[in-house]
Amino acid sequence: MPDPSAFWHPFADMSVVAGRELVIESGHGCYVRSVDGVEYLDATAALWYCNVGHGRAEIADAVRDQMLRIAAYSNFGDTATLPTLELADRLATMAPVDDAKVFFTSGGSDGVDTAFKLARRYWVLVGQPSRTTIITRTRAYHGMHVAGTSLAGIPANLDGYGPLSTHVANVAWDDPAALAARIDELGAENVAAFFCEPVRSGVMFASAGLSPDVVITAKGLTSGYLPMGAVFVSGRVAEPFWNAPGGLWRHGYTYSGHAAAAAAASANLDIIESEGLVARVATSQLTLTAAVSPLRGHEYVVDVRSGVGLLGAVQVRPEVLADDPTVMPRIIAGLRRRGILTRGLADGSVQVSPPFVVTRDELMRIGSAIDESLTDVGSARAASSTDSVDLLPDVTSDEAGGFGDSDARLRAEVPPHHVG
Repeated sequence: MPDPSAFWHPFADMSVVAGRELVIESGHGCYVRSVDGVEYLDATAALWYCNVGHGRAEIADAVRDQMLRIAAYSNFGDTATLPTLELADRLATMAPVDDAKVFFTSGGSDGVDTAFKLARRYWVLVGQPSRTTIITRTRAYHGMHVAGTSLAGIPANLDGYGPLSTHVANVAWDDPAALAARIDELGAENVAAFFCEPVRSGVMFASAGLSPDVVITAKGLTSGYLPMGAVFVSGRVAEPFWNAPGGLWRHGYTYSGHAAAAAAASANLDIIESEGLVARVATSQLTLTAAVSPLRGHEYVVDVRSGVGLLGAVQVRPEVLADDPTVMPRIIAGLRRRGILTRGLADGSVQVSPPFVVTRDELMRIGSAIDESLTDVGSARAASSTDSVDLLPDVTSDEAGGFGDSDARLRAEVPPHHVG
């Protein structure tokens, strides 16, 4: 084993990881290559962020050109850089809030802290300082800064730190009635905001059907090519900050609106728009569902989740993991041997969240590899047919493509290795 690097990995048991890293050297499209020359299909888009795929020269060129002019300059006070101003105006026209103002951050956790402080500060400015409690949902993830860790409904992420922020209330993630009851219990006059997290769904900013006051975006803004996030604030919420004399908000980050990051974001948005990648996700979710749904037939699988954009998960039974904690690491290792790079999540599921540019064949390959890796660890799979696959509710039709409904299309997509 080589001598370990001094690099301390995030979310890692360093007693296991040190000196045993899988070192990624390059990437192109949906694939990355390790320093030892092995190519992997990136089934996670790195960490749910590389939407346009790896190695996009357009983004690299835009960043290089901007850095040759000026890489960055502080945007505190009245100074600004041109790509930052242009990006803010572009995003304001896209944002799912009315009369949007755009506050830039270095990433999603910064954005959560910004929204947390913004909500409380807003109520002070409008004369309702008692509104300090923020409600969030169980199972929620809101980043790893102090505010986000406090808001998250993931107890393991809070363990070992002692008390963090007060005035945070959790409600069941899937129970609107519980939310209404908690507001009544707390008193609406004491509630500052409700935080929830939508997902990549084939709609820009995952905002269909919502009427938010504040929206946080980060990962997909630059497809991870440079760290950047943004907070969209409705004109109503921004009003006391923008129009009241003496309204200095003592908040911001060194790299808020970083010029080169703004150039990366603009180039990334150009690709997303020119290649129609958001609409492509809505179509690809059908193929992803076809690829993973039959895995429900595995003895070790308790649930398969898909049907919301390019997000999927294959969840292993808790009793299987409790009986043998090596099962999930062995499944992930089996996927790596088959050239699929993914990870096991805290709930015992295999993550599937490939770049938006993923093809039908690549999605089917991911499904096949998970199937085979489950078999490797001893999971028997019941014989199935395309007629018995548990599919999505019928939310679309595809008569033009020769199918009467989405279930018919999904059955046609089911790969041969899933047919008993």
